[in-house]
Amino acid sequence: MVHWVVLVAVVIVIAILVQAVMDRQFLNVSGRYVLITGCDTGFGYLLARTLSHKRKLNVIATCLTKAGMQKFQENGDGAIGRITPIQMDVTNSESIHQALAKVKQILPENTGLWGLINNAGINGPIGCYDWLKRDEITRVLEVNLVGSIEVANVFFPLIRKAQGRIVNMSSMVGIFPTVSMVYALSKAGVEAFSDNIRVVMKNLGVSVHILEPAAFKTNLTNPEVAEESLRMVWDRLSEEEKTAAGGEVVYRTMQRGLRGTLSRASPNLHLVTDAAEHALCARWPWRRYLPGAEAKFFCKPMSMLPAFLADYIILWIKAGIMRVRPEDTVEDE
Repeated sequence: MVHWVVLVAVVIVIAILVQAVMDRQFLNVSGRYVLITGCDTGFGYLLARTLSHKRKLNVIATCLTKAGMQKFQENGDGAIGRITPIQMDVTNSESIHQALAKVKQILPENTGLWGLINNAGINGPIGCYDWLKRDEITRVLEVNLVGSIEVANVFFPLIRKAQGRIVNMSSMVGIFPTVSMVYALSKAGVEAFSDNIRVVMKNLGVSVHILEPAAFKTNLTNPEVAEESLRMVWDRLSEEEKTAAGGEVVYRTMQRGLRGTLSRASPNLHLVTDAAEHALCARWPWRRYLPGAEAKFFCKPMSMLPAFLADYIILWIKAGIMRVRPEDTVEDE
């Protein structure tokens, strides 16, 4: 018995060492071209700078606004010739095709795109699904899901030409939706889309990878904006709906839970950019990346549990968050 335990331990150690060595093997991608969406701020902006400076990639950074494009010029990134900002709205087909025409002008003759990072995304309103309006739901899906699909479709011929890679930005709530937000629904769609196309595109020489990060300190996790969104949705509910939901106590406890979640957002944005860099540049990239402890040690394991057990744990956690405190009590007037 002891011999078997030792043998298993040795095999595990060897596997870990081999994996560690493999993870540090990178291709020479200097001079190749990649396209990143949503580069106005956050991960997109940092990724563009990281890949151009560290890996010497030629980055085509798409921004929704002219102010986002200007930021690259102000920081001197455009001057080195490796970052080219262009404007693109992922919810607008005409804008996407105009961006495609610009990209074709940027690329040297007979050159394709080595990588596409579908990073553009929004949070949308915060609240239960039955509190939201149809246009609010479709807006989030158009940016986070439909936008990613159309960008991948439109630029796919260029990626296929270079035998390149597609990296889609999902989220830990895409694999296990712990929050009642359309954002989680949109990211679950990104997961399904990525899994659907991965096998088909592999046969065409293109690999597909998914980032499933935990919460990080970006514009999407701004506490003031999130609380304002929750308040806006709550305030427009009828008194009947508020009472049915549990009254003001429920709103205050939801607010407290939101604050707790956002307070755990990590400032270490490099964990996400490192994962994206590995997906694009590693010799043996992973299919999925889970930057952040909560993604690795909570959402992923929970997604693998039987539904009844996962439901029980979530209800137990929510019961703790929703426990009435003295400051939550609303006195009758």
